[in-house]
Amino acid sequence: MESLVDPVVLARGRELMYISIITLPMGVADALEALRLLGLDEGDVGEMARYISDLLEVSVEHYRVDLDPVTRSLFTKAVEGFYERVGYKVEGNPGSLKAMIAFMAKLVDDEVKALELGDVETARKLRVTQLRFLNTHVRPLLEGVIVSNERLSRAARILLDLVNKDIELLKDLLLEGDIAQPPGSHRTSVIE
Repeated sequence: MESLVDPVVLARGRELMYISIITLPMGVADALEALRLLGLDEGDVGEMARYISDLLEVSVEHYRVDLDPVTRSLFTKAVEGFYERVGYKVEGNPGSLKAMIAFMAKLVDDEVKALELGDVETARKLRVTQLRFLNTHVRPLLEGVIVSNERLSRAARILLDLVNKDIELLKDLLLEGDIAQPPGSHRTSVIE
């Protein structure tokens, strides 16, 4: 079944996904419901709820197994540099999955605000930044957890599936030029 979605509504839905991931450890019922609406079955939601606190604490220093040990030990600075280049400062460990997901929620929030103001170019730049960050930092971190931590691997795989879907959606939106519509336009995107 296809549904038509306005770009602002779509961005708000993406923001809700990232906020739900961050708030899940707090036992927020709305976070559980949002993840169900994203297509997670009860088993997946239960797995995420059970392990999300530990999963959000994983960090590049331990789980970027695709990097050599020296590079891995320095990689937190690279992630922190990414935040700073786009004008953000992160409290706590900038290499943690929690910081990365919070950063994504903030980027999508800024995208929503840009779309609401009709600032198409800023919204597009934010989507490009999100895509780069997910591909460069979030996806490889989750892949490292999957191969390195048996206890967290299923939850990491579930989260990676959500991230991969968001990556594909971002690619499609950027290729289609979906946000190039003027504010108030009634053109919609087709989401499957």
